[in-house]
Amino acid sequence: MASHTMECPKKLVGRVIGKGGDTINTMQTETHAHIQIMQDVPEGQPVQVVITGPPTAVQMATYLLTEIINNNGRETSVAWVKQAAQQYLLAQQQQMQLQQMQMQMAQMRQAFIPSFPVLPTPGAWGGLGLPLGGLMPPAMGVGMPPVAPGAATPPLPPASLLWQQYHTPEGKPYWHNRATGQSVWERPPA
Repeated sequence: MASHTMECPKKLVGRVIGKGGDTINTMQTETHAHIQIMQDVPEGQPVQVVITGPPTAVQMATYLLTEIINNNGRETSVAWVKQAAQQYLLAQQQQMQLQQMQMQMAQMRQAFIPSFPVLPTPGAWGGLGLPLGGLMPPAMGVGMPPVAPGAATPPLPPASLLWQQYHTPEGKPYWHNRATGQSVWERPPA
């Protein structure tokens, strides 16, 4: 169980509670949190709102109450509360999906970190002024993983399968060896 206490201007308490308690009851139903308003405060002081429940429920109820306070109580209908709750859940779901995708991408990067040779200096390739070693296949991360020192290297596939043709942004063809990470301008022998 979690608990959060926040302040609410006394003039907005009626909007938070709603007609016959419908707004606060809808918030409690949608969030699964218990919301209690402590109105025994000195004149001119904000009331204390205590929200309790599971942590995610407390976060969602805090969000809804903050939205009501920030819009000065203009939007507090049951329909608005339900819509705001759905938007909150959708945003949370999208955030979780984004985090999962980022974790998966990080795991993929760890599994497929290619070991490319050091880039040559500009002009090193026949005076063309292009660092050919910098030309990598469009799908970065695809290649053969590094082999541990002392481990037996697997047999290489035929040369025709190792070299893949790509094109520079200007359309000039080059070939990239997936096993070694080497790129060359001339087509290698098959």
